[in-house]
Amino acid sequence: MTRPPEPGFARHRRVERALRDRGGPGRAVKSVWQLYGAGAVGSQVLVGLPMLHRLAQRFGADLAVWPFDAEEAPLTLAEIYPAMIGPEVAEALAARPGQIPDEVQVRLMAGAVLAAEDTDALLGVPPVPDLAEEGWILGTAAPGLLRAGAALSRTCR
Repeated sequence: MTRPPEPGFARHRRVERALRDRGGPGRAVKSVWQLYGAGAVGSQVLVGLPMLHRLAQRFGADLAVWPFDAEEAPLTLAEIYPAMIGPEVAEALAARPGQIPDEVQVRLMAGAVLAAEDTDALLGVPPVPDLAEEGWILGTAAPGLLRAGAALSRTCR
């Protein structure tokens, strides 16, 4: 027996379904609506959205939130999903035991974005009508670029 469709919002956004369907690192993506349990990210969303609002008020036109705003602003914020570079994070943690996993994820993800040779590919999104409501995760269209950049940033440290 299958569950009937739920009214209102879908359990997973299009980007989350794309990551799950593609397979590979990041395929165990959790819904932004999940507020508790293993891997829940919903509470981070609830904390992050007000911070995004405060940053937008503070920086005004100097801040863009991708993919909702044009990237011409001096500062651009984008949603990331560090599990997309999970193997590289695991290698870095194994190479230097005792590191804080979240710190390694953030450091390698920042290095991956900085090392990316094709930022247009990282910013790639499909032409979907409700993208302005759902958002997108940076690098979903080009996971190989993120993984290569993370591996490079790990070796250059």
